[in-house]
Amino acid sequence: MDIILSKILSLLTEQRKKQSDLADFLGIHKNNITDWKSGKSKSYKKYLYQIASFLETTPEYLTGAENASKTISQKTCHLDENEKYLIEKYRSTTNEGRARIIKSVQDIVNEIEKKK
Repeated sequence: MDIILSKILSLLTEQRKKQSDLADFLGIHKNNITDWKSGKSKSYKKYLYQIASFLETTPEYLTGAENASKTISQKTCHLDENEKYLIEKYRSTTNEGRARIIKSVQDIVNEIEKKK
C-alpha cells in the first residue's frame, strides 16, 4: 500500500468517517475503494484534491510531501467574498451535493482547458 492510500485510510479511521461516505462524496461506487485497498486500482490519485477536501487536509500531506501540514490553516488562506460564498455553500450541502459541485467545477475547468 502506498503512502497516499495509507494516509487516506488512516485519516478516515481517525476522523471516524466511512469509506462509503467518501465514495458518495467522490461520486464513485464504494467498490472503487475496495479496489484501491486491494491494489487493483490507483484511481484515487485523480481524486487527490477532492479526497483532501473531504478529509479536511492538504493534498501535500496525503502525498507525504516534506513539511506538509496535516490540517488546512485558516490563517494562511485569504479568500475573497465569492470564494467564501462557494465554500459556505459547498460545506452546507450533502455529500451528493458536494460531489455534484466538484463534478461541475471539473467540467468547467476541462472546457476552459480545451479552448486554450
